[in-house]
Amino acid sequence: MQLVVMRHGQTPANAEGRYQGALDIGLSDTGVAQIRSQARALALAQAPFQRLLSSPLLRARQSAALVADELGLPVTLVPAFRERHVGVFEGLTQQEARERYPALWARNITRRWAEAPPGGESLDEVIARVGLGLAELAQSGRQERVLLVAHGVVAKVIRALTVAGFDGFFEWQLANGAVLEVSLACGDAGGPLSFFARRVLPVRGYLAVLFLSSCAPVSWPDRGRYRPGAPCVPPYPAGPGWH
Repeated sequence: MQLVVMRHGQTPANAEGRYQGALDIGLSDTGVAQIRSQARALALAQAPFQRLLSSPLLRARQSAALVADELGLPVTLVPAFRERHVGVFEGLTQQEARERYPALWARNITRRWAEAPPGGESLDEVIARVGLGLAELAQSGRQERVLLVAHGVVAKVIRALTVAGFDGFFEWQLANGAVLEVSLACGDAGGPLSFFARRVLPVRGYLAVLFLSSCAPVSWPDRGRYRPGAPCVPPYPAGPGWH
């Protein structure tokens, strides 16, 4: 399966440098123009798409609807690919977050793997959620080209899990309306999804989603029981509501 990830178009919050997270903010005029331009380019691509997926957040849904007009595909909403919730930082600029929550800001809280601003998701939780979404796509076993309209942090996670690892995770950014293409495949130890055994487990070993060689998912491991290097065998307790 070929997965093309497109980040939603610009929103007023993007233009103002505000944390959006789970806020349901629509596209700006600039964002609409970005997506229309990208949609036309995707429609002209030699390799057609068989499915169009989207995060359920408004800015992604609006972007996906514009793309659907060009591609003639229905949009399927996938909650696993919603943006990271950043808790009390949502709606704030970096300067506002620094002024209102100086202790959190001093700890660089949004860049800590296992922590988050109050009310938000940790990066570990986002990685687990997105990883499960990728697993469900890969398990379909279809040789398809799929377009996913999603978000900046979601794109970072997909790139890290499938292509690049977590080195440079915080520096890399997918621009509004831009695309990233990756391969998802199951069934052989050297395939792209073996990153869960080869790359994620050693680097973020205790954290997230495990896969057997067949890519059958093993749910959220208990942090107290799982250790890096432990065999990837079930059962592990189900995660806190990723579905």
